[in-house]
Amino acid sequence: MRVKKWLSCMLAFVMLFAVAMNVAGCGDNSGNSSDTATVTWYDGRKELKSEEVTKGSKVTEWTPEKDGSEFFGWYADAAYGSAFNFDEPIEEDTDIFARFRSATPDEDNRMWYVIGSVAGENWDFLTELNDDGEWVKSARGQVASNQKYFFTNEGNNVFSVTLTLRPNCKFQFVTNLTDPATWDGDEGKGRMGLGNLKGFEYAEGINPEADGGLDGYHALEDKMYGEVKDENGNVVFNGGQGYDVATYCWNIYPATGSDGVYEFKFKSYPGDEAINVVEWKCIEKLDPLESFYDMYLTGSYHNSADDVNPSTNTGPADVWDDDPEADWCVHFTKVEGTTIHRAFITITEDMYPTWSATENPAGVSAVAFKAKNLIDGNDYGCGGSSGVPGSANCWITAGTWCITFDEATSAVSWEKCDYYVIGTFMAGTRYYNFTVADPIVTPTMTSSDNGKTYTATVNVPDVAVAEPYNWLWDHNAVFAVEVAHGCELGVMETFGVHAEDSETAEEDYLYFETVGTYKVLRKRLRQLFPFHHEYGR
Repeated sequence: MRVKKWLSCMLAFVMLFAVAMNVAGCGDNSGNSSDTATVTWYDGRKELKSEEVTKGSKVTEWTPEKDGSEFFGWYADAAYGSAFNFDEPIEEDTDIFARFRSATPDEDNRMWYVIGSVAGENWDFLTELNDDGEWVKSARGQVASNQKYFFTNEGNNVFSVTLTLRPNCKFQFVTNLTDPATWDGDEGKGRMGLGNLKGFEYAEGINPEADGGLDGYHALEDKMYGEVKDENGNVVFNGGQGYDVATYCWNIYPATGSDGVYEFKFKSYPGDEAINVVEWKCIEKLDPLESFYDMYLTGSYHNSADDVNPSTNTGPADVWDDDPEADWCVHFTKVEGTTIHRAFITITEDMYPTWSATENPAGVSAVAFKAKNLIDGNDYGCGGSSGVPGSANCWITAGTWCITFDEATSAVSWEKCDYYVIGTFMAGTRYYNFTVADPIVTPTMTSSDNGKTYTATVNVPDVAVAEPYNWLWDHNAVFAVEVAHGCELGVMETFGVHAEDSETAEEDYLYFETVGTYKVLRKRLRQLFPFHHEYGR
């Protein structure tokens, strides 16, 4: 009995020891696994390999092989939303996904082009489907100034384009898109942005697309930012996430100091534009601009027999003109010391497009126009009337007009020009010194012979007694005037009288020696003496 009891005790002790060791062993294994993590490498759902790594260590990328495919890179998610960062240490079980692209992609005969504030038509799409269901350049895309924004197809799915870029530009590359409001097109559409540029990487910085508010998807602090650097580590391009889109849809911004002429080239993999890698190089470095504004007029104001719309066979007035290099193009002039750019244009009725009365809010035939910035491609219209910023067309009828653009407000203003008598006018205690101002002190000239002669009646006071106008004494005069063709927005040209002792046709003010009421004439058909006056009550 004692032996059996002793054996029973020994057996119980052995069992308890075994259980204790097993528990201790489980505790040890648990302790060991907390120091390691499993890294699994995938191609889609197919596991390529798995490995245990020490937490806090890094994994080394490698190149897998796949028949008929080229390895493109490693990604942090199965949707290839972001590249895997091999500089980050592994702290937990991690999956890494391989992305491949076809070694023999389908032939790409699509038309790739640039949209954005650098492009000739801003964010408008320049392709359309013809009656045969083929993608062709739209009427806008056929405008000469837009040709430089189309990529050249070099064959074998290689495309290239050269752009002049400034830091205030932003742009993307697209193909076969038709509707800028919805980004709709056919199944062959594509787009590329910052994430496609060679050298793209996520970075800390100021997101150009982040405007400080909600955009419907992300708050400011959630918007990501990326950079593209040159071989010397200088940031050349940047951009950010404005909406809930992948990096290849991000707008491209040239960084400050990266002014230059750039060539962009890529090999296309149709249907998988996100993996197109866009090579780039700076062909010519440009000095920074003193101003980001070089304004000109676009619109239906050019009347040329060579400017017929080939897709509709309408014109010439029906064509919207946009060619800043054409000799007929009207350019603005910056008014020194101001934020105002000014231009003058003369409109005739044969410039009215057939569609103007329908689209013009006033319901009358007129010429449509906008102001456009040659440097960044942005155009500026109106909000329904002169001086109100907006994107709508501006409309003017026959006549000579002064058009201004204000950098400070982005407002386009316009006013019809008339002939005025300007000079040393006084209203109360205020003097108007050769400016087009209140009609009371700046008489508008009128014509009764279809513009051959303009007349106005002028009341002449003695302003020479005022300190600013003592210079009139040098001419034995009490008053001086000239004729201006313009408006309150600006004066296009002025007309004086020919100096009798001058051997040139140079003109001078018309001086009055006594106070009184005078009739002033401007005869348009005379050249040497285009400005006359008559005395009388």
